[in-house]
Amino acid sequence: MGNSKERQNAIKKLKVLRYSPKMELDSFRAKIDEEFSALFLPNNVEIEEEKFNEIPCDVLRPEMYAKHRIMFYIHGGSFVGGSRKSCRTFVASLANAFSCMAIVPEFRLAPSFPFPYLRE
Repeated sequence: MGNSKERQNAIKKLKVLRYSPKMELDSFRAKIDEEFSALFLPNNVEIEEEKFNEIPCDVLRPEMYAKHRIMFYIHGGSFVGGSRKSCRTFVASLANAFSCMAIVPEFRLAPSFPFPYLRE
């Protein structure tokens, strides 16, 4: 019985990820952040923000990790939604499970910044 309830909750949460051109893009992105972000990271993973080549990134470090092992995680969202904030809990769990540091960049999203982006 509980398994069915958990499945319904998971499906409800995943429906947040569905985007339609009729939706306001900013509210869609805010809803993803609200639904998937958490106040505290699991497994005593620490987080700090660092910039690499002017790109803000989350750097997540579990209590115990191999210094030579680094995971570079690109969040989902079809390049329209998603953010570092929305995937922190998931990436913290991955970093802990793999005993590695994780880096999550905040990249610019379409349609404001279509791919490929050419620097002038």
